[in-house]
Amino acid sequence: MSLSENQLPLKRSMNYWFIATQLCYVALLITLTVDHFWVRPILPEFSKIIWGMKILPLLLFMPGLIFGNKPLLIGLNFIILFYFISAVLGLCLPTRSEMHAIMIALTVLLFIAGMMTIRLPLKKT
Repeated sequence: MSLSENQLPLKRSMNYWFIATQLCYVALLITLTVDHFWVRPILPEFSKIIWGMKILPLLLFMPGLIFGNKPLLIGLNFIILFYFISAVLGLCLPTRSEMHAIMIALTVLLFIAGMMTIRLPLKKT
């Protein structure tokens, strides 16, 4: 068995973690948007501005998810912690919704998938 055949499962698992990171990222963006506009809507005058303030930190790290840039993925994992804290605090409020539990699950999955993507070597296609 050659060295490249021995590393094949590692490369396949890396691709799975990278895809999982991208899917969790998109799901978190969709969840934040649904929560902001439909589950707990706010005043229409400021709605888009506040939504932009929620989404902009995540959008800054999109190139890291598209191209597999590890320093940007590290930064994304630090930013994800703030979304996790926000979701936990939202779940502790009396006006909580199921979206907070979904955001907690997505942030945990995104953090784990992002860390595994950073840790394993990236396969160049």
